[in-house]
Amino acid sequence: MNLPGNVPVIPGETPQRRGAARRVQGRRAVAGTLYLTSLRLVFVPHPIARGLGGEAVQIALRDVEAVGRVPMPRGELLVAGPGDRLALVLTGGHVEHYRLPRLSAMITAIRAAREAATG
Repeated sequence: MNLPGNVPVIPGETPQRRGAARRVQGRRAVAGTLYLTSLRLVFVPHPIARGLGGEAVQIALRDVEAVGRVPMPRGELLVAGPGDRLALVLTGGHVEHYRLPRLSAMITAIRAAREAATG
């Protein structure tokens, strides 16, 4: 598995997992792909979503303070669809939310990669 061509690989970085995801960006969901590597998480929006203002995100695993599952907020059915979300609490308190299939497996993989990256 490789990262997309527009995302340079950091020396020593190993891609580990990827999957379709919807990133909650404000009051909307941005469709794209979430990549997990040995050093970071990278979200790349689909081209149409990018053209509509979808933003790419790169998060160093050392900046992730907590990884978990949160329920769909009340009244947000139309934001990323029904179901639980991946919540990433980052240094400084910012929280990123993603809706993706196989959520439990991704949480486990992120926790393991974070532990390996931060010791």
